[in-house]
Amino acid sequence: MQNILSVVIVEYHSINEIMQCVASFATHIKMPYEIIVSSNSCYDQQQQAAIDQTNANVRWLFNSRNGGFAYAMNEGLKVARGDYLVIMNSDCTLVSDIDNMIRFMDEHPEVGAIAPQMKDSRIRHAPMSRCHDTSCDRLNALSAIRPVYSTTTWITTECRPSTG
Repeated sequence: MQNILSVVIVEYHSINEIMQCVASFATHIKMPYEIIVSSNSCYDQQQQAAIDQTNANVRWLFNSRNGGFAYAMNEGLKVARGDYLVIMNSDCTLVSDIDNMIRFMDEHPEVGAIAPQMKDSRIRHAPMSRCHDTSCDRLNALSAIRPVYSTTTWITTECRPSTG
């Protein structure tokens, strides 16, 4: 069965956060998915072997250098096989499924990227996820991801005025 979702997470000395993030997918996602963790931590081979055994549902990529977030994310995206790509920070967790986001993407083929509302650990809207145009109100129902720490950054989307 083909993975519908490919989740790519960058790791830099954040194994505990990665495991919390991965656990949230196991709890909330019922469709086929793969999780790819692209590590910038430059662990030695013994550490890599131990980490690789921590969760059978995670494919680890151990980068030979710390090339930064974009480098590690691109390395993970190169091997992703899902129909949908989820770019996730290691300190974020899902608080619900993402079925509404998938449905929205399926119903709007003209949309190339989507981001959920971000909520901090007290379930308040994080400032980087606010839409400044009422045409984006329909996306409010797509909220599914919450950062473990309130300083998390996320990809933002541009809100365009309604044409209709």
